Order: sequence, then structure tokens, then C-alpha cells
Amino acid sequence: MKFTELPRPFIIGVISDGDVDHCIRTIKLSEFDGADGFQLELHNFKDFPPSKAEMKDVISSALKPIWTTNRRQRIGKPMSEEGRIRLELDSLDAGAVCIDMEMDTFDPWALWDESRRDEEWPLLHDIPVDSKDFPHECSFNAEAIRKQKGVIEQVHAVGAEVLLSCHILIRARAEGILKIGKEMENRGADLVKIVVRNDDFYDLCDTLRANVLLKDNMKVPFKLMSQGEPSKLGRILFPMFGSAWAFCQQDVRPGGFEYRPLISTEKFILQHVDWRPNWAKHFK
Repeated sequence: MKFTELPRPFIIGVISDGDVDHCIRTIKLSEFDGADGFQLELHNFKDFPPSKAEMKDVISSALKPIWTTNRRQRIGKPMSEEGRIRLELDSLDAGAVCIDMEMDTFDPWALWDESRRDEEWPLLHDIPVDSKDFPHECSFNAEAIRKQKGVIEQVHAVGAEVLLSCHILIRARAEGILKIGKEMENRGADLVKIVVRNDDFYDLCDTLRANVLLKDNMKVPFKLMSQGEPSKLGRILFPMFGSAWAFCQQDVRPGGFEYRPLISTEKFILQHVDWRPNWAKHFK
């Protein structure tokens, strides 16, 4: 099943274990807890890169669909952008149905010098709340876009999907967030993920509002979420405000990512909180 075919909101279990056996264990426990699909983080394999056989062992163990991600900043050894994406394309042969590709793929924003940032600023200035903040991963480079569209065509040719993601990681305006979402949608993304920063609950309220804005204007399923302490609550609530899925974890581990809710917690809340449009009129 494709991710765009799942009933929304759905629950994604993040699989960040370092070897095949532990990945399979977490997948099975996550399915028991109610995960609807998975994000398999290839960059976390201790013996990186994982072989196609290893990826197939993990992916074939799941009863639910899997997309892969391969973050450049997490890879422990040098790898070109082409090689990084090639590994994800290999995961499709291993059974994955979707890959996650960043908006600045083939044009990593972290390598931009000051002159390049000055050059890009006119396209980005309406995104930050504070003009001193520079949005991460927001590449509008024509050559990078051409290459990304080429990858998207390859993925679509084998019947799979592409999640385009952008980790802005700054406090952002709702209209700026929508601009980024529509840009990724226009590049051919099947799903869109955007991550901003929340420093306090005022920021969280702004991100909830932005979720509603995207819900009213995006044509493809999206996930808008935040980093920062308030995101612990926000990650539970964002699906109630328009996001198509929740990122969750199966358990809490030392050194893990404490902002993600447990799969069992998110499942319980979505099932037992009366948050959908009013149904009482059907009983009149």
C-alpha cells in the first residue's frame, strides 16, 4: 500500500536501530502498538551503508509500508549527494514504497558561503519570523531542482512515492511555511514534510495555525511539525490540525529522541479524544 492511500491521520513508527535484528524487533513491537507505517533511517546502521540484502530483510519483515531516509549530517563517512540518494533508490528494490529527499538535495544549504546566502536571501526573507534567522534546506537552485525532479521521475516510474522534506529549524511565518510546502508540491512530491522551531507555546500556537493554513491550501498530504520543548505537546496535536501523520517511537531509550510521542500514546489519544468535526447532529 502507498502512503497516500492510508487513512489519515496515520502513525509513522521511526526505526532508528543500528542493525537488522533490532530493526525487525522494533518494527514488530510497533505494529503491535498500532503503527500504520514506518520510516527506516538508513544513516543509523552501524555498518553503513546497509546492503540491499540487509534492507530487504528489514523491509520484508513489516506488514506495513516503509519509506527510507538517509540524512547527510548523520552519515559517519563521506558520501556524495548522488550516492546518498542512490542508496535510497536501492531500498525501493528491497521493498520500500517511498523515499525521503530533502528540499536542498544536490545543493546542501550548509555549504553555502556568505555571498551565496546573500544571493538567496530575496527568495527566503519572507519565511523567518526574525530577519536574523536563515532558513535551513530551502534551495531554489534550478540545477538542483532539475536533478530532484529526475529522481522523482525515477521513483514514480517504479510505482513508488517521494516525500520531500525541509527542516527549516527556525521560527517561521505561516505564509512562509505554505510557500515552501507549495514549492515542494510543485516539484512533484507525493508527500511533504516541514520542520520549524518552537521556543515557547506562542510559537506552538503559530505552528498549529500554520497546519490549518496548509490543510486548506495543500493538494498533497503534509506533515508540519516543530523542534524544541513545546514540540513534545505539538507532535501529539499536529494531526488534529491538518497534518497527515504523526512521527512516533515504540519506546523511550537513553540517548533517544525524547520529543517523539510513543506509538501507543498517539494511538490512544487519536482514538479517545473527540477532536474530529461534530458528529452529534447524526443523533438528532
